[in-house]
Amino acid sequence: MSSRTGLANQIRGLLSEYGIVLPQHVSQLRRGLPLVLENAANELTPFSRRLFAHLYDELLSLEETIGALDEQIESVFHASEPCQRVAAVEGIGPLTATALWLR
Repeated sequence: MSSRTGLANQIRGLLSEYGIVLPQHVSQLRRGLPLVLENAANELTPFSRRLFAHLYDELLSLEETIGALDEQIESVFHASEPCQRVAAVEGIGPLTATALWLR
């Protein structure tokens, strides 16, 4: 998750060098960046368009990896009765319960 956040911040920071500002939430960046890349009227150079397209692909790949890992954590959580008991404590979800129990 921190890699995704770092990449999103990097993309937003680089875009700001061209005067392009996108909202901070990753989903907003995921929706907005393709529109920026398609907009021929902005200040992006051909090289920067390729760079941002590559960074966008990297962002999508990270999100796919995060999704797959989330599914694995959920699977382990639902298969483990002790993890579910730990998660009964307020503020503890599947990720923390699984991490605590499977240490």
